[in-house]
Amino acid sequence: MARKSLKTLNKMYETENFFNVIIESYINGHLAQCKEQYNMMKPQDQKTFLMDLVWNDYVRAIEIMRVIL
Repeated sequence: MARKSLKTLNKMYETENFFNVIIESYINGHLAQCKEQYNMMKPQDQKTFLMDLVWNDYVRAIEIMRVIL
């Protein structure tokens, strides 16, 4: 699967923040989809997502990381 930039993924999913799409997939119980969406991102964007995830007080970062990593 080809990795895509965040700009491309935002257009594909018609959103302003693709990171929220991944988090919503996790919250809704779509764990396989969550991992697939994470793997669609370029490596640098994956790193940025993980850093944002750790600093987000509203989500359980460790649980999401277990699913996607």
